[in-house]
Amino acid sequence: MFEAALTRQNREEFVDLFLAHGFRLHKFLTPKRLKNLFKRIHGQEFFRSVCWEGVLGHSFGSKLNKDFIDIDLNWLIEAVTDLDKFVSSETLYLNVMSLYPTDAASAERKALTILTMWAVFANRQKLAKVLWKHSDQPIHLGLALIIFSNNLYLFFQSLYQSNA
Repeated sequence: MFEAALTRQNREEFVDLFLAHGFRLHKFLTPKRLKNLFKRIHGQEFFRSVCWEGVLGHSFGSKLNKDFIDIDLNWLIEAVTDLDKFVSSETLYLNVMSLYPTDAASAERKALTILTMWAVFANRQKLAKVLWKHSDQPIHLGLALIIFSNNLYLFFQSLYQSNA
């Protein structure tokens, strides 16, 4: 149900309710679910033109491959934030199974950050704001999102100018 609330338009209030009632994102966010979230936005204009083709340099017809999370997603995140190897499929699996490489609070913080980044990549600002407000470090996440959004805008602007 949570995945449906994330992926449908105008369901931000449901996402807010889930999170307000203690829904654990790090228990939800498996590598398969994360890849499926990106598959759902793969065909959308913003993600396709700015992120997929513009930042990653993939062709229009190419699809998400099996290593999307560990290679392409990390490359995309690094391009807009300078965070190297931010997402790991192995760590996502370990967090779901409560075998935390760090601790549960860090796993939850990272899952929230990843989903907030996904919302920005999906051009879903209202959803990103809902996720952001549930952060235990809102200033840190807010600053990262500003950098993230500004760099995406710069990529978009450079694409627009090169096509004009």
